[in-house]
Amino acid sequence: MKVVKGEFNNGLKYMLIESPTKTLLGISHFIEHMLFKGTKSNPTTKKLTWEIEQYGAIFNAFTTFDHTRYTIDINNKYIEKGIKLLYDILNNSLIDPKELNKEREVILKEQAMYKDDESDKCFEKICEIMYKGINTNILGTEKTVKGIKRNDIINYMNKYYNPNNMILSIVGEKLNKNQLSIFKKQI
Repeated sequence: MKVVKGEFNNGLKYMLIESPTKTLLGISHFIEHMLFKGTKSNPTTKKLTWEIEQYGAIFNAFTTFDHTRYTIDINNKYIEKGIKLLYDILNNSLIDPKELNKEREVILKEQAMYKDDESDKCFEKICEIMYKGINTNILGTEKTVKGIKRNDIINYMNKYYNPNNMILSIVGEKLNKNQLSIFKKQI
């Protein structure tokens, strides 16, 4: 997602957010689901989960209408492992076609539950009014989710999941730049 920030002469700040085409509504949320399904070095959900949890870490993600956040909560002494895992997930996910179809069904069920929740409908309406002109449909529609193909996901990730559109944020005690050296080598 392309974001342009600026400020007018009078001090009013602005942000322009490029929204994906209507045919790809829900693709960021779909990708969020797919990145939990395995990588080249950890090809199954089970192996990926083990790789994360053996260090007492927790991996999570969520998608809003303007960004997706991937987090790994891990003990400081394993921070390099956490960075490697995050890198692996964001750069080496398999996007397995079988898993893609399974997750498509999960997302369609999620959409159905969302449609039945009055508070979700209310929040969606408020967002439509507040952010007029910006796509606030995070889950997509049944039609768009059914139409998203593996190649769409790969192309979208190649376009938007790159260092120019990402921020690596590390929070903890006694941090230093040397802990990032492993990440720098892989970029």
